[in-house]
Amino acid sequence: MFKEYQSLNFQVTEILQWFYKEINQFINLHKKLSSQRQRQNQEQIDKIQHDLEQYKQKLTELEKQLQVYKQSVLKLQKNDNQNDGKDFSLCFSQLSKQLDKGINHYKKVVLNVN
Repeated sequence: MFKEYQSLNFQVTEILQWFYKEINQFINLHKKLSSQRQRQNQEQIDKIQHDLEQYKQKLTELEKQLQVYKQSVLKLQKNDNQNDGKDFSLCFSQLSKQLDKGINHYKKVVLNVN
């Protein structure tokens, strides 16, 4: 169980780091779009909007991957609990919370941007 947890923990950490980096780039692009709108530069606005849409699609795919990891964590946690092993229950709970935090951040930032 420890090796499964270790592997999953590493994968979750990696994807969350990438996810947050992509969200920050999305936020920066959105700020740039707002700035260009103030300058009325339609060509730049169109390009940035296109880039934002691509980021949104990429982030949506990453969010789906987070959901898959979350299901894996819950399955391992359930298996651990069935084996009366309290050893990893807290670890899996922490991973689950990290994934929830990433998913909620995505929903708050990316899905609420117009």
